Order: sequence, then structure tokens, then C-alpha cells
Amino acid sequence: MGRIGVIKKKQRVALAPARRRMLRERMAGVPFPNLLGMKMVKLVPGEARISMSGVSKLHQYQKIVHGGAISSLADTAATFAALASVPDGFDVITIEFKLNFLAPFAKGKAIATGRIVHLGRRTCVSEVSIRKPGSGETIAVGLFTMLCFQAAPSR
Repeated sequence: MGRIGVIKKKQRVALAPARRRMLRERMAGVPFPNLLGMKMVKLVPGEARISMSGVSKLHQYQKIVHGGAISSLADTAATFAALASVPDGFDVITIEFKLNFLAPFAKGKAIATGRIVHLGRRTCVSEVSIRKPGSGETIAVGLFTMLCFQAAPSR
């Protein structure tokens, strides 16, 4: 991890196409979201949408998607909403979250939408809702806090 840096207001800019492409490639190259079958649906400054299918390999003993998989989906949406909002040269890592499960999710698709509600000098707060497309039923809602830091130079 790099050193803790400070985001200055003038550093907050629109998401350039090269950065959007880099973030999409970053998600595609990370094994864990791929293992869970996550796909990036939307990425704009302050918002990310990530989908995941409720396949049986993610089920727990009650034949619904395990809460850990749903939490991972929420964390991924919150993280990429934050990454799309911080300036070049900064990275984020989750330091706290709370997630409320509101409805079971067994099959079909779930869409997690992460939205930035606060981008400070050292932390970022994202709210996440996970819904079933079509019905719009809410599966879970959560609040995530990220530490923003200057990324370590590439080796």
C-alpha cells in the first residue's frame, strides 16, 4: 500500500476514457470477482454498477446466495465507485462497512449500485444497494468507508 495522501478539491475531475478503460481492465484481471462471476455494467465518476448471477455454486445450505458473496458484490461496487472518483495516482481500500440483507437471492441476476456520498481528503463513503433487475426488489443495502491513499509506484 502507498502512503496516505490528501485529495485536494481541485484534483476531483471527470473520468477520462483511459482511466475508465484501466479500471475496467483492473476488475477483469482480479481473480476473486471473476470467481464470483461479477461483471461491470456501468462506471462513471461517483457511481459503479456491478452484476452477479445467483448460480448454485454461490449458494449456502438454504439454497440462497451466501451472504459473503453478496457482501463481496457490494464491496466491489463501492470500491469501483470510489476508484472512479479519486484522482489519478490514488487508490482506495475498504476500512469499514455495514450491510443489511433485506430479501433472499437464489437465482437470476443481482445488480449492485455503488454511489459516492462523501469524498473527503482521506476517506470516501459509498452507499450501495443491491437489487433484482425487473422486479426492482432490494436484496441488500449498505454503507462503506474507504481509505484514500497515494498508490505505490508500479514495479
